[in-house]
Amino acid sequence: MPAVGNSVARKDGIGKANGTARYADDITFPRMTHGRTIRSTIPRGRVRSIRFDFDTAGFTIVDYRDIIGRNSVDLIEKDQPFLVESEVRHMAEPILLLAHEDRERLNAAHVEIEYEEAAPLFDPELSSEGFKKIDIITGDPVSAPATQDPLGEGT
Repeated sequence: MPAVGNSVARKDGIGKANGTARYADDITFPRMTHGRTIRSTIPRGRVRSIRFDFDTAGFTIVDYRDIIGRNSVDLIEKDQPFLVESEVRHMAEPILLLAHEDRERLNAAHVEIEYEEAAPLFDPELSSEGFKKIDIITGDPVSAPATQDPLGEGT
C-alpha cells in the first residue's frame, strides 16, 4: 500500500488552491432558476405582515398556502411546518421561498417581515407541546387473557 505512511496528493487540491475548481454553485444552464429561503430573524413570535421591498415581476414567491396537502414535516410528530403559517417557533425557521432566473436580482430582493415577538421558550415544562408522547401500559403478561392486545412490542 503506497499511501500508508505517506502524504497523498489530493486530486482536487491544485484547482482549489488556484481558484479554478468548479462547484455546483458555479454551474449554470440556460433559463436556470435560482432559489432562496427567507427565514425568521426572531426565535419566537407571530408574523404580523410581509412586505416585498422589490419589483416582484419575474419572481416565484412561495408561502405556506402553496403547499399541497398538509404543511408539516414528519420528524417525530407532524408538528414542524415546512413554511411558517403565522407562528415562529425557532430562529431561522423557513417563512418564504423565492426563485428567479437572475441570481443578482434574487440576492438583492429585500423582504420586510414584521413580527409580534414573544419571549423564547427554553423550559419544556412551559411548552404546550411535548417532544414526544409515549404511552406505557403496565400489567401482568402471564395472567392477561389471550384475547387481549400485547402489552408492548417493538424495538
